[in-house]
Amino acid sequence: MDRLQFYKEMYFKESELKHKLDEKITMPMGMLTIVVSVHVYIFNEGVTGLPLDIIKVVSIFGGVALVFCLFYVAKSMFNMGYTRKYKELNQMNQYRKYDIQLKEHNQQDKYEEHLEVHFAEGASINNKINISRTEALAYCKVCLFFCLVFTFVNALVFVYHIAMN
Repeated sequence: MDRLQFYKEMYFKESELKHKLDEKITMPMGMLTIVVSVHVYIFNEGVTGLPLDIIKVVSIFGGVALVFCLFYVAKSMFNMGYTRKYKELNQMNQYRKYDIQLKEHNQQDKYEEHLEVHFAEGASINNKINISRTEALAYCKVCLFFCLVFTFVNALVFVYHIAMN
């Protein structure tokens, strides 16, 4: 495989991963919506006594996990206010102008090297950003797991309360 093809494949692989990471945000957001909905439903049903105290304590832990989960979702999606700028390729007319300039000076062999540099820089920068986003999404999923466990515990306590009344 020639070098230019290698750099081009790496660049487009990172670009594709960027779009996949954008799509992977939907699952945690949907699950968080379900978690919040279940907690709101349980609290609106008028649970009293010891089951209410258990639900409150478990909900506090679930709320902490929810906050962390939201933090990591936001970090993965928006980088928490810091600019996350993917390296994009120049417009094609700029490459064409550069190609024409090289032809005028009989230096056409430098064109591929120029492209290699652009693809390599783009792939490198985009890789760092994608790694950061992937890590944040992984932490988000761990927090989401705890949210789901606490929600399940609350649901069990709620069902127990209903069965006893």
